[in-house]
Amino acid sequence: MPLFMHNSNMKKVNYLHNGILILMFLAFIGAPVFIQITGIYKNKENFENRRMAQMPEINIRNRADLYNDFSEFINEFLLYINDNFPVRNHFFDLCRDIKMKIFHVSPIPSDVVIGESGWLFLGDKFGADIKESKGISVFSKQEIEKATKNILSYNAFLAEKKIKFYFCIAPNKLSVYNSYLPIQKSSRFTKVQQLTKELGKYQLNVIDLKDQFNLLPDIRLYHKHDSHWNQAGAFLGYLSIMKRIKKDFPGVSILKIEDFIINTTNSPYGDLTKNMLHMRVSEADITLTSIHKSTVVVSERLSILPKSWIPRFEGYTQRFKCEGKPLKVLVFCDSFFLNMVPFINRSFGETLVLNCLMNKDIVDTEKPDIIINETIERDIDIFLEMK
Repeated sequence: MPLFMHNSNMKKVNYLHNGILILMFLAFIGAPVFIQITGIYKNKENFENRRMAQMPEINIRNRADLYNDFSEFINEFLLYINDNFPVRNHFFDLCRDIKMKIFHVSPIPSDVVIGESGWLFLGDKFGADIKESKGISVFSKQEIEKATKNILSYNAFLAEKKIKFYFCIAPNKLSVYNSYLPIQKSSRFTKVQQLTKELGKYQLNVIDLKDQFNLLPDIRLYHKHDSHWNQAGAFLGYLSIMKRIKKDFPGVSILKIEDFIINTTNSPYGDLTKNMLHMRVSEADITLTSIHKSTVVVSERLSILPKSWIPRFEGYTQRFKCEGKPLKVLVFCDSFFLNMVPFINRSFGETLVLNCLMNKDIVDTEKPDIIINETIERDIDIFLEMK
C-alpha cells in the first residue's frame, strides 16, 4: 500500500477522533444550559441553609444610569446562575466524595473542617470559630474596653429596674473537644477568656456554661456531626445557670440529672453534614427523657414585636408557664439555648425565650424578674455593636 494512502487514512481517523471529542465537549458544556432552558431538571433541594438567588429583573431608571443598571443586572444574574445551575448538587456531591473519601479533606474547609475519629467542626467562615477557640484571633485592648462598656451599660439599665441579669457564654464545640482537631493553641487568652477576665472586675453575673461539664465525664456532650451541644451538654449548661441564680433566689428549684433517663438514639440530622456537606449520615444522639410528668404549658408568644426587634435568625419566640413556680424569666439567646428550654421552663413560673439580641423595649413591655443572656462563644463579637 502506498505511503500517501496510509497517511490519508490516518488523517481521516484523526479528524473523526477530534470531531467526536469536540462534539462531546460541546455536549458536556451545553447540557446544563439546555436542561436549564427546557426545565427538564431543576435543583429542588436547597441544603445550604440560606435563600438561593432569584432571577433578577432589569430595572433601568434612566439613560444616565444605564451602564450601572445593566452591570447590576449582570452581577445578580450570575449569582442566579451559580445558585440554580441544573446539576449543581450532583457536581458538589461528586467533588465532596472525591475529596473526603480519597484525599480525606473537606470540600469546603471554610465551612466544615474534618477532625479525628469522625468529628466535624465549623470552619472559620462562621465567627472565626477555629481561630478564636485556639486563641489565634483575639480582642484588641480597645475592643475589650468597648465590649465591657456595652455589657455594663445594659446591666446598669436592668439594675435600675430591679431586674437580675445573668450573662452566659456557651462554649464552642472546639473549645470542649479540641483534642479531635490537633491545631496548636496559642498561649494567649481567647476572646471569651479576655472578656470574662475584664468583666470579673465588676459586680456582674458572668456564667461559663461549661462549668458543670465534669459532672458527666463519660457522656459525649456535643454532636459529632453538628456544631451544637446535645441535650446532655445543654442540661449541664442549665445547671451552671440555675446554681448561680439560686444564690440570689433561694426559692427556685433545680432539676437533677437523676430526674432523667439518658438515652441514645440515631439521628440523621447534623448542620455540618446535612446542611453544609449535603450528607445524610446518622450518628448516636444523646437524649434526656424526664421520669416526671411536666406541668409546663405553652403560652402565647409575643403578639407585637417592637420596631427595635433584631432576630438573629428567622426565628422563634417561645413562652411557657409552669403553675406553682415563682418568678418570670426573659431569655435572649441563640440556637444553642433551644436544647436548654425544656429544663429552664420547668424552673420558673413564666419563661419567655427570644432568639434575638438584648432588647430594652421588650424588657420594658415584659417586666421580668430575671434576664438571661446566652451567647455562643463564636458570636462574642456582637457585644462590640450593642445599642
